[in-house]
Amino acid sequence: AIGSAPLYADDSSFEDVKNILEEKNLFEKMPKSIQDVIQKGVGKIIEDTPKEVKKRVTHHIVASNIHAQNSAKKCAKEMGLSVEHIEKQMHGEVGEMVEKMLEVSKNSDKDCIIYGGECTVDLNGDGKGGRNQHAALLMLKKLRQNNLNYTFLSASTDGVDGNSDAAGAVVDQNTDLKGLNIDDYIKNFDSYNFFKQTNSLIITGATGTNVIDLAIMIKGEVDV
Repeated sequence: AIGSAPLYADDSSFEDVKNILEEKNLFEKMPKSIQDVIQKGVGKIIEDTPKEVKKRVTHHIVASNIHAQNSAKKCAKEMGLSVEHIEKQMHGEVGEMVEKMLEVSKNSDKDCIIYGGECTVDLNGDGKGGRNQHAALLMLKKLRQNNLNYTFLSASTDGVDGNSDAAGAVVDQNTDLKGLNIDDYIKNFDSYNFFKQTNSLIITGATGTNVIDLAIMIKGEVDV
């Protein structure tokens, strides 16, 4: 849904809703109040959402993740970097995506690799941070373990990552750990407090635009 889609026509009907819920054996498990509304909709007692909107409303994308990726690509090229733009969107669990990004980086002959999308985090701790900071913390551990001279940035375009005031974080093999134990912070999902101490947070404030996330990997000794 684009911007919660207040002016985007919904093709689905109450009958579709009931069929899906029944197919999943969920209809009878729904609260009675919801069952009643759906039944009234199926019986035409309640009208479906307007369908004629499509005939008189047009939509134009003015900002998207692709726009953000292209801007990053342009900036990287202006800095003299060769760029590989991964068009397939990032998705799935953060740890798996970090592994994939490392594999792509090792096999690429480009200086800079740009990703866009949005991953998920299977939380199991009470720390502070978000998916981008957690990705950066996992990547930092990998860079140090494998002695990889890469710089990695992951950030949300709205400037707010998870339950923190940071957009994300940027790390490289030489990030000063300040004596901190990476594994402890990963285990507690406390990436924000780790990066706050290492001065690696990206703080932009709320940007007013949310086109999900960007991740950028820069390889090797690059003079920028």
